[in-house]
Amino acid sequence: MVAESAPGSLTLLLVEDSAVDAELIIDALQQAGYHASWRRVEGEVAYRAALDQDLPDAILSDWTLPGFSGRAALEIARERCPEVPFLYVTGTTEESCAIEALRQGANDFVYKHQLAVLGAALARLLAVASERRHHLRAEADRHRLSEALCQTLQPVFLTDIDATITFVNPAFTHLVGFGVEEMRGQSVARLCPDAASRAQQAGILRQVRQTGNWSGELQCLTRDGISVPVFASIGVVCAADGVPEGFVGNYFDLRPLRDSEGQRAQLERQLHQSQKMDAIGQLTGGIAHDFNNLLGVLIGNLDLLRERLLDDSEGLELTDAALDAALRGAELNKRLLASARRQPLQPKRVEVGDSLADIVTLLTRSLGERVEVAQVSEPECWPIKVDPSQFENAIVNLGVNARDAMPDGGRLTVRTDNQAIDGQAARDRDLPPGEYVTLTAMDTGVGMTPEVAARAFDPFFTTKPIGVGTGLGLSMIYGFVRQSGGQARIISAPGTGTTVCLYLPRHAGPAATTEAAALTAEALPSGQGETVLVVDDDAAVRMLVAEVLDEAGYKAFGAANGAEALAVLRSPARLNLLVTDVGLPGGMNGRQVADAARELRPGLRVLFITGYAETAVLSQGQMEPGMHIMTKPFALKDMAARVTAIISGA
Repeated sequence: MVAESAPGSLTLLLVEDSAVDAELIIDALQQAGYHASWRRVEGEVAYRAALDQDLPDAILSDWTLPGFSGRAALEIARERCPEVPFLYVTGTTEESCAIEALRQGANDFVYKHQLAVLGAALARLLAVASERRHHLRAEADRHRLSEALCQTLQPVFLTDIDATITFVNPAFTHLVGFGVEEMRGQSVARLCPDAASRAQQAGILRQVRQTGNWSGELQCLTRDGISVPVFASIGVVCAADGVPEGFVGNYFDLRPLRDSEGQRAQLERQLHQSQKMDAIGQLTGGIAHDFNNLLGVLIGNLDLLRERLLDDSEGLELTDAALDAALRGAELNKRLLASARRQPLQPKRVEVGDSLADIVTLLTRSLGERVEVAQVSEPECWPIKVDPSQFENAIVNLGVNARDAMPDGGRLTVRTDNQAIDGQAARDRDLPPGEYVTLTAMDTGVGMTPEVAARAFDPFFTTKPIGVGTGLGLSMIYGFVRQSGGQARIISAPGTGTTVCLYLPRHAGPAATTEAAALTAEALPSGQGETVLVVDDDAAVRMLVAEVLDEAGYKAFGAANGAEALAVLRSPARLNLLVTDVGLPGGMNGRQVADAARELRPGLRVLFITGYAETAVLSQGQMEPGMHIMTKPFALKDMAARVTAIISGA
């Protein structure tokens, strides 16, 4: 029986003091059809080092070893990598040893005089491990889906194929007034106000079974006996084999928009835009983590390679070209994340008047003589809390778009106003009632048709010729503003110019204290042997960060998931900093690892590294003291400088 892994892709770690026995083991596996790469270690230090470098597909260990033991090797493996199969291959013939090994948690036990069965035993263990990994990934996916449904502001419910409710999110319970447990196990017919509605719903479910989805207006009965008009979208949920196993539905309360027929068109546009941007965000966020990991490894290794080619002008030229392409890829990914509201933001209090004056000065110099730039500001403009660099980028993008819309020159006016928005005005703008700073950019350009204005915030939509721009400018602005808790609108018509309004929530917090100037990377002291725990499920990223830290004078421990990280945190090893990815497999994300680390080691400093915005790292929308965040991909010198700054308290 041959292992599921392709020949040459299987890696084995042999804990064996006899080189001859190791060769016999590998020979037996080759005869069974394996073509694996392998590494032999004898003692605990070498064993731990091998696990630090990369996890094998399986561990094969002798029972007794000089100065070490198979039992100790098993205990370490179960702490560090419980998902990796552990198989004893030993010359000990006592049956009690086999029983004891399995009781300890080994996956199997093979005698050295029976190596003919080793291939089949290993294949069986690899198949079980593969199935377990698949199960864990599926569980993680289900957990992420459940979290996403609970966090969304849109009422969502799930049912089985008989239309019995199995899940409702908090927004749904808020709409209908029933609690989660009151809804679970009930038929969706309970939410129908009368027999006609129940008959309509039954017909809708039959249609969904046939066509896959339905959307339209329904009446929903609340706990108080009120019939609420809702716009509903209902789809069928299928099992892996394609057989329908239930329904998913989401409702949108129509009552706030009932006062005018223009409620309905606006609702459908907002719902369509929200669903579209959510879909883009989920797709982008799903690939961003892995894509940024790949870019991070590529940029990091090119940085290292460049240092070694300083005397090779031809090699340096090729390396620089590759590095430039990788950095442009990272910038494009950053723009995609911004348009999908998944970019990591670092919000701070911004005094709009002062900041805008500097940006308008920049626009005046950069847009050319044919564009007149004017600023009209509220005398006492309220502060806002946004990412300053993204705020500046948004206004600069508006300026560039205005310039392109005025090929013969014109006037761009940037205006700020303080506004209290509530009631119908808040509903019209899809904003929570509250106080906002309105930033308006008005140009005298060619304007937009209604069709173009309706799609202007869509990612990759552009009226520019092919090769001129990415079509992400306005969508990046929209994503930044929405991610900051605000809203963006476009008012335009052909020949009348374009007005873009950004609504950003007022920040009521205290003024920021003056911070000491940060040390430059060149001025930062190098490490003095301080220890750093690096947690990342991507082995290439983990090894690269560890190498960078080693060169900067630090000692790095590696962990692929929360369980491995906790094992190090519970050990007596000295740690000065935890560096962790946010998205991790195995049931613990990076924030949960950080929280557990601070329980075990109070005051431990934390640096989150992430490929896209993940609210899991925030506590009530804020980063806790001693916690920092860095966006992948990053240059190696920036990573080393950031670690040094955090450890040194700069």
